[in-house]
Amino acid sequence: MVSSSTQQQQQQQALHDIHLQFASLKLPGHCPPGVYVQQDEQDPLTLHGVLFPPSEGIYRGGVFRFLIAWTGSVLPSGSTGEGGGGGKSKGSKAKGLITSFPRVTFQEGVGHPLISSDTRLLSLSPRFPTWRPRTDTLPHLLYYIRDVFSAQALEEIATKETWWTDKEIGRLLQTRPATFEKLAAQSVTLSSSRAVLHSSPPAGGKEPWSRGIGFPEMGEEELEAVRRDIFG
Repeated sequence: MVSSSTQQQQQQQALHDIHLQFASLKLPGHCPPGVYVQQDEQDPLTLHGVLFPPSEGIYRGGVFRFLIAWTGSVLPSGSTGEGGGGGKSKGSKAKGLITSFPRVTFQEGVGHPLISSDTRLLSLSPRFPTWRPRTDTLPHLLYYIRDVFSAQALEEIATKETWWTDKEIGRLLQTRPATFEKLAAQSVTLSSSRAVLHSSPPAGGKEPWSRGIGFPEMGEEELEAVRRDIFG
């Protein structure tokens, strides 16, 4: 049995671990292009993110908000735990590490075979069948989130039926790509619509979404100032 003081110490070590991973995003190449994240002001084990998908893919122009949350993440040395990605986390020799699968949830529905239309959860199992502390880190996760929207990834996903969380959308990608592209375009349009993009708090504004990254609408004078800063 683990004492309360030991549990508290492990929790503090886990918080330190996630702070280090978050800080590492400032290093060159650690944060993928088009991805922005910030820690939740009340829960440091929750991160708010925004993804601007790759420009060469069919999701270009989208503004997809998401949450990364670790829950039940601190396991004693040598333990294993069920992971949100569909597998098990491998035991860690270091206590207090983030050892369980993170949960990646999109704020709005996104038409994608790896995203559940019911829960809006992104499946991590294609790249992370198990979650390995110190090997699988926040930068790896962010690159995965970005990559699943790329044209190259979609070509592979179309052939991997066992990966699909949303079977219906996966079948569209595989057999009716033109229809799938229209569905993806609808997701892009919704995410960048005025009602969703400039909502404050963000649409669906329940905790913790209400503390997420916002895009307040600017007036003409503010826009003109930005144009001057950019174009001179």
